[in-house]
Amino acid sequence: SPWPRRFVGWLLDRWDVFDAGGKIRMRYVGQGLPMLTNRLLAAGKGTFVADLSLPGTVHMAMVRSPYANARILSIDTEKASALPGVLAVVTGEEIRRETEPIPVHTQALGEKRIPIYALAGDRVRYVGDPVAAVVAEDRWAALEAARLVEVAYEELPPVVDAHAGLEPGTPLVVEEWGDNVLSSSQLVHGDPDGRLASASGVVRGRIRTQRYTGASIEPRGYLASYERYRDRVTIWGSIQSPHSLRIFLAETLRMRENQIHVVEPHVGGAFGLKLPTYPEEPLVCYLARKLERPVRWIEERGENLLVGGHAREMDLDFEAGYEPDGQVVALKVRLVADLGAPSALCGWGMASVAAFVIPGVYKIPDIRIDRFSVTTNKCPWNAYRAYGKEASCFMLERMMDLVAEKTGLDRAEVRLRNFIQPDEFPYTQVTGASLDSGNYQRVLGRLLEEGGWREFRREQEEARAR
Repeated sequence: SPWPRRFVGWLLDRWDVFDAGGKIRMRYVGQGLPMLTNRLLAAGKGTFVADLSLPGTVHMAMVRSPYANARILSIDTEKASALPGVLAVVTGEEIRRETEPIPVHTQALGEKRIPIYALAGDRVRYVGDPVAAVVAEDRWAALEAARLVEVAYEELPPVVDAHAGLEPGTPLVVEEWGDNVLSSSQLVHGDPDGRLASASGVVRGRIRTQRYTGASIEPRGYLASYERYRDRVTIWGSIQSPHSLRIFLAETLRMRENQIHVVEPHVGGAFGLKLPTYPEEPLVCYLARKLERPVRWIEERGENLLVGGHAREMDLDFEAGYEPDGQVVALKVRLVADLGAPSALCGWGMASVAAFVIPGVYKIPDIRIDRFSVTTNKCPWNAYRAYGKEASCFMLERMMDLVAEKTGLDRAEVRLRNFIQPDEFPYTQVTGASLDSGNYQRVLGRLLEEGGWREFRREQEEARAR
């Protein structure tokens, strides 16, 4: 067959096969290479959602809760509807009648659920929770009409701390659950308590990661249109996952998948935050179908920071037992994650991933990991880069540094002694994680060499002397 020869030819065209030391090297490494879209974007010729405008396009604005936890007593849309240029004002009552809840990606870890609609019904659970949507002929009329929607609330005490949310008698984010735990898990391997008791020494600590969000240059934005005679909705969006969005929109709008067309133009950053289905996505589609006009919504930066999804807020308390040679023999971790309010966003899995990747590249035989994923009245968690692995990595490396301090050993040496060995791959970690290959000793050794680690202490002493 000519295909293997063609592939090898393609490969050789792009690789300098061997360098002077006999190692394979790639020509591209260390060189500046233009991406396929660089010239287009640098010239300002890219096409983002805000650049799109169909004939007859109208604009949507959101009415959001000012309270973290409250009951909705009434919504008066009369003044907003009377404003010139306003075409529609919709509330949660209509959305519950005309659409289905937004599907959530999975329930693989026993997560509790409540139906999440595009607009809140009788309860809001975080500041910015969408309560109503307004459509008008222009953006400014829509924003003014949104301001005129009058919502009466009964404010309730919020839960703003995950640890407090675990305590008996604390307010409940979702009353029917009976507690504030979305899901929890415990993993025990070996005898961590016994091994900690018999270890030469124990180090303890807490790693706390604050809330983060990804601030893309381009906030979220959507444009939806409806074709009556095809009975088809088309949505252009600043998104990351068009295929799953089509599935979830079809379910939410009570349509077939082949009635939904999703178009992804240029996207000005995402970082995981544009993966899930947000309330505004089915809303623009529903309103485009209702009005038979193209409907556009472009997120403001303030909205993005308020409701675009947060991530990573979790505490990891750890105890690690070690021997004089720096070997870590036992580890106990208690992970408490503050997920924010329940939502259709896909960030809650970060806490599960954080627990799953412990103890990472290290071989620790006796281990216990307790995970508590707690709901609070904050902005919901959303996917963000590293997706939980960064917190566990931070904890494990801090643990190794503490062991080095206690034993007086070099920090690199402690790591080298605890790594999984190259001849042990493929290796199944105590959590069940399957590690197919690796030579961590070689990688760290090369980094130490290239970074001048052995000379660092001497340079440090000289610098202090000066």
